[in-house]
Amino acid sequence: MSILGDALTLYAREFLIFKKNINVSVARSVMFPLVFILLLGNIGNTSKNLPVAIVNYDNGINSIKFINLLEAANIVRVLSVTNQQSALNMLYMGQVTMVIVIPPHFGTNNQGSQTLTTYLDSSVPFSTTILVNQVEQTAKQFDAQVLSKGINSANMQQSPTTSFNVNYTYGTASDYKDFLIAGVMLSVVIFGALWSGGFTMLTDRQLGNLKTFLVTPIHRFSILLSKLGMGVTQSTMAGIFALVIGILDGGHMACGLYGVALIFMFIVLASIGFGALAIILATRTSKIETYSITGTMIMMPMWFLSGAFSPTNTFPPWLQFLSAIDPLTYAVDGVRYLFLKGFIPTSVLITDVVVLIIFSVISLIASVLLFKNTIE
Repeated sequence: MSILGDALTLYAREFLIFKKNINVSVARSVMFPLVFILLLGNIGNTSKNLPVAIVNYDNGINSIKFINLLEAANIVRVLSVTNQQSALNMLYMGQVTMVIVIPPHFGTNNQGSQTLTTYLDSSVPFSTTILVNQVEQTAKQFDAQVLSKGINSANMQQSPTTSFNVNYTYGTASDYKDFLIAGVMLSVVIFGALWSGGFTMLTDRQLGNLKTFLVTPIHRFSILLSKLGMGVTQSTMAGIFALVIGILDGGHMACGLYGVALIFMFIVLASIGFGALAIILATRTSKIETYSITGTMIMMPMWFLSGAFSPTNTFPPWLQFLSAIDPLTYAVDGVRYLFLKGFIPTSVLITDVVVLIIFSVISLIASVLLFKNTIE
C-alpha cells in the first residue's frame, strides 16, 4: 500500500481508540472552555461594565446628575477625563468603549448646551448599540440630543464627522466575552494536540505497539501521519466545541460563512503545527509523567503570551517581544479579528497565515527527523 493508504488504515485504528474513550475526550474538550468562558467571560468588561470616558466641560448640577443616572443603570463604568484629546487617546488604545463629551452649560437653553457628542468604534454593533441606547435614554431626561461619531471598519473609512482613527486590533467596542472566546478556542486546540496524537504515540511506545507496527509491511512514516491526523481531528473538534459553547453563552460572532471558513482554517493550521510539536515531545520523552509536565510547561506560556486573556499591546516591551515570536499569537489574532469584526485586513491575513504555515512546516520537518531517529 502507499504511505497515504497505510496512514488512513492506521488513522482508522486511532479513531476506534478515540471512539472507545470518547466520553473522556469530549468531557475534556467541553469542560475547559466551559470553565473559562462561563467564569471569565461573565465578569469584568462585559455589557454590564463597559468602560466609558466622560469629558465634563460643564461640571454643573445637570452634568453630574446625568453621569449618576448613567452609572445607575449598571451598564457603564465611568472614567472621568480632563480633556477630549486624552479621552480619544484612550479610545484609540482600546482602554474605553466610548467617549462622551458634555458641553458647557449642559441642560440649559444656551446654544450648543443640549448636544452631547460621543465617539465610539462603530464596527462592532453589539456593545455600542447598548451604549448608544442607554446614553440617548439618559439624555432625553435633560431634553438633550446625542451626536455620535464613529468609524465604519468594514471598509476602514472614516465617517464624515470623525477626525481620528481607532485601533481595531482587539475590538474596543466588544464585550470581554467576545474577546475571550478566540483565546479559549485556540487554547483547547493546542492542549487537544498535546493530549491526542503525541500522547498516543508515547503510549504505543510504552506498550510495544510501535515495534509491532515497524515489523509489519507498512510505510514507517504512515505511523507519524496517522498520529498527526488524529491529533488534528481531535484538536479541531475541541475548537468547534469551544466556539459553540461561547455562542450559546451569549458570545457574538460578527463574520459570515466566509469568516467561519477562515476561522476553521486557522484552527486547522494551529492543530497541525502544535500536533507536530506534541509528536516531537513524544519522541524525546519515555514517560507519560515527563511528557505531561514538559508539554504543559511549553504550552501554558505560549497560551498566555498569545493574548488569549488580554491585548498584547498592554504587555510590557519584553513580553511583547516574546508574544511576537509565539506562533499561537498569530492564530489568536486571526480568529479574533474575524470573530469581533467580521473581516480581516489582507495584510494581517497574509502575515498570520504565513507565520502559521512556517511554524507548521518547521514542526513537521523536525517531527519527521526525530521520529526517524527514534525508530532507528
